[in-house]
Amino acid sequence: MDLLGVRNLPYLARRNYYYEFLHLIPWGLLTGVVEGNLSAIVVAKTFRGGDLLVATASATPVGALFLSMAFGMISVGRPKLRLSMLYCAGTAICVMSVALVPRTEWGGILFVIQMALAQVFLCGVVTLRGALWKRNYPVRARGLITARLQALRMLAGVVTLLLLPALFDLDPNWYRATYAATGLAGVVAVILLRKMRVRHEKSELAGAGRTTEDEALERMGLWEALWPISVLARAWRILRGDAAFTRYLVAQMLLGIGVHMVVPVMVITLDETFAYYWISAVLVEVIPQVATFGSLRRWGPFFDRVPLPRFRVYTSLAAAVGMIFGMVATIAVTGEGGVREAIAFPLAALLFALRGVAHGVQRGGASLAWNLGHLHFSSGGDAELYLGVHMSLTGIRAIVGPFLGVGLAQAMGWGVWGVGCGLCLLSAREFHQMARQESDGQMR
Repeated sequence: MDLLGVRNLPYLARRNYYYEFLHLIPWGLLTGVVEGNLSAIVVAKTFRGGDLLVATASATPVGALFLSMAFGMISVGRPKLRLSMLYCAGTAICVMSVALVPRTEWGGILFVIQMALAQVFLCGVVTLRGALWKRNYPVRARGLITARLQALRMLAGVVTLLLLPALFDLDPNWYRATYAATGLAGVVAVILLRKMRVRHEKSELAGAGRTTEDEALERMGLWEALWPISVLARAWRILRGDAAFTRYLVAQMLLGIGVHMVVPVMVITLDETFAYYWISAVLVEVIPQVATFGSLRRWGPFFDRVPLPRFRVYTSLAAAVGMIFGMVATIAVTGEGGVREAIAFPLAALLFALRGVAHGVQRGGASLAWNLGHLHFSSGGDAELYLGVHMSLTGIRAIVGPFLGVGLAQAMGWGVWGVGCGLCLLSAREFHQMARQESDGQMR
């Protein structure tokens, strides 16, 4: 009985797929509390943090990806699996340490710092994931395999997101035990990860010191990789030499800022409207995660069939639809639309849920593009650095977006959703132009 669908995969990919599948079950439980905006909800409700602290907690999960460039540099010429295990262990330890945080104002600040550190380690895992997939899974089946693995990780994360807020509604002090338990799940995931292998890694490591600068990146020291001038110089070299990749990243920046700017606004709005953790968690995280999970089955084969820019047009349009639902929901719940209070709250909940579905559908496609999209442009041994540049800019927009969103919300209320929708539509237009030029042979 082939419950994991191993037999319909290429023979040489089966072993790694099997063990990565097992690894992602406990790992998904851990990432459920590290990724996404559960931390922002906990800051708002458990620690009663202000808007600035909520925005910070919303920015750090993806904002930590700013360090992807450094992680990409560090990984060149080094064993990918060992580094991935190290970063997984660091994530788990940081999450377990939350059990020691007091439920005070200063505890909220410490909590944000601890989760930020966990997200930094997780950034290292994400940066290496694309490189591992490139080596272990053939191109013809890569979209299908990664879609399955992403879906499993997200499904495990949904379990965490449904269980933990329910426990917090019973007693907010449950955060100590639950974060310790999910950290232990991460330790189990590290043990399972040891079973994997990386194809052709020994031969690549043996030749790492002999590659030229044009063919691959040489090994770098830790401090050199973390030095901002060195990181920016490497990024500039790639962007200057690859106009198509640069245009792709500009369109990604428009989309990403639009998506990230509304998240803390929604968390703050829900905190002021609904008392329960569970409602906020379901509307902000669970529904998008379920929609992401459901959409991956279709996104995976579609990703394998169409060019990357055309693929991204559809994700941008899905994000714009979500913005419209979120805007109308915010108008209803704030009373600015003249909706009677008796129906305003259930209407807002329904519209925020529809926003979550649209956002989750776009996130399903984005999860594949974030992990594999850079391979459309990279070649040879520079895949890690291309991913590093891509994910570092993802981190920048994730840092800028939440604070920009909170500022715009304070200045123009529900209009912040309109700004986000406009940015998503601009990104769709840019991706469409790229797709048309690529089909005409004007882009590589």
